[in-house]
Amino acid sequence: EYSSRYEHVAAALAESNIATATFDLRGHGQSAGKRAFVNRFDDYLRDLAIFVDRVAAENGDKPLFLLGHSMGGAIALLHALDHQNQFSGLILSSAALKIHDDFSPLLQRLSGVIAAIMPKLPTLKIDSKFISLDPAVVREYDSDPQIYHGGTIARTGAEIVNATHRIRENAHKLQLPLFIFHGTSDRITDPEGSKLVHDLASSPDKSLKLYDGLYHETMNEPEKDAVIANLVQWLNLRISRHS
Repeated sequence: EYSSRYEHVAAALAESNIATATFDLRGHGQSAGKRAFVNRFDDYLRDLAIFVDRVAAENGDKPLFLLGHSMGGAIALLHALDHQNQFSGLILSSAALKIHDDFSPLLQRLSGVIAAIMPKLPTLKIDSKFISLDPAVVREYDSDPQIYHGGTIARTGAEIVNATHRIRENAHKLQLPLFIFHGTSDRITDPEGSKLVHDLASSPDKSLKLYDGLYHETMNEPEKDAVIANLVQWLNLRISRHS
């Protein structure tokens, strides 16, 4: 995954005068680093902190919202938990908040051992047909050289598992306005994780939108216009409160 795949979302936000700033995680898209590998999940958090600080400094007192998709959702949530005063809201799209049961429970339990012995070993591979119900999106995904098409790297997988544990332990501390959305037929990240975080969060303003039958990339589904419109509507309402 990388940020340019969501330029149509940024364009829709721009139509409502909402600016978007994005970056590719290390090892993804146009960023440097071994493809899809991270030694510690906190490396992602440090990168995000630097990026957010720069965006905040360039935009003064304008309301700032943080949106994370898939693994980026886990990164965004963990960052937001430690920087709640920095944001006017948090948005989680098909976030990796719970490992899907389709991924071997045994492999999940052994992830730390495998990562310690062979940290760069490719393990389970994501089936691209579960990315979207739109065949054109799947074809583009499969042919995109900037996307990592191998199996999940052992160390990265173990760090994601550990991150989901941290999220379950700390989600109750979240008090930011929160918008979570997820496809009910997502086979890559588990929608039950989105339900759990929504229920645990202490946010007085929290919303959970489940899209019946949609796959992992709800903003790249045939119904993407409605999904994006709901996102824009949620943002516009919270932005209006800062006017």
